[in-house]
Amino acid sequence: MLELVVATSNPHKVEEIRAVLDGVAGLRVLGLDDVVREKPGLVLKEPEEIGTTFEQNATIKALSYAEQTGRLCLADDSGLEVDALGGRPGVISSHYCTDGREAGMSRAERDAKNNERVMRELEGVAAEKRTARFVCVMVVAGSLGPVGLGASSPQHSQGGSDQPYLGDFRIHTGKLPHWQVGGATYFVTFRLLAGTMDERERAIALNACRFWDGKKIVLHSVVVMPDHVHLLFRTKQQADGAWPMIETILHSIKSFSANEINKGRHASGQVWQTEYFDRIMRHATETEEAKAYIEMNAVRAGLATMPGDYPFLHRQA
Repeated sequence: MLELVVATSNPHKVEEIRAVLDGVAGLRVLGLDDVVREKPGLVLKEPEEIGTTFEQNATIKALSYAEQTGRLCLADDSGLEVDALGGRPGVISSHYCTDGREAGMSRAERDAKNNERVMRELEGVAAEKRTARFVCVMVVAGSLGPVGLGASSPQHSQGGSDQPYLGDFRIHTGKLPHWQVGGATYFVTFRLLAGTMDERERAIALNACRFWDGKKIVLHSVVVMPDHVHLLFRTKQQADGAWPMIETILHSIKSFSANEINKGRHASGQVWQTEYFDRIMRHATETEEAKAYIEMNAVRAGLATMPGDYPFLHRQA
């Protein structure tokens, strides 16, 4: 029997999707809580949604939970798009009142404040111009990467093979070729397979990320959080005219840091998740926004009061 895990702990959402798929023979629909009950001791980490579209965030969640559970996973991302507000609140609909940041409020409090902000921003807008829509995008991911539901995902061919990607947001699965643009600036995120890193281990990861600066990349900024790493860098053309491969750079960083971390733990085995997520910065404004996001990551997580206070942050001088 084929099993499909709905990547949510919301039992109502699982039941709704189970009802929709009830007529599909040989399909068993599970929720994340079901998977944890079947595998005592399994700890699932909620991935950070760094995408700027519903499709990107749904893909991040589907791929992350597919790797953590080892099963076919369906994830969704949804929100409200108001035409008079230029499509806002969009992907930050659930946290619109705090501009997408987690502020410790209950769901009911957030919903009320989100509604208050939308209505406040619509003051003076005629009723007939208050058009809006609720958008939901679902993505299924397994061992071979994402498959979009209800929408076609563009593909880029390299070397006779296709790599799935969504707009300018690519997902490297470790099994498919990686597409890139020479000299482009990339925002890259990779995560621990499980657990967290102590300060010694975060220092190892930070030094590994700095190693290729000036050699194969120009490193704009990097932050090493307890369970994930964000980098912003531009690839540097080599003497022979070739551009370094992102996959090779990330493999070097993850392999070296994993070996050093395992030495300190007196352990062996995989440290980082196989997948990593990357986006090409399309213009200077997007690059500056990514820098600000990286610099404020530790502050938002409560690990520092100012970006400069966090020792595992590197910023280009």
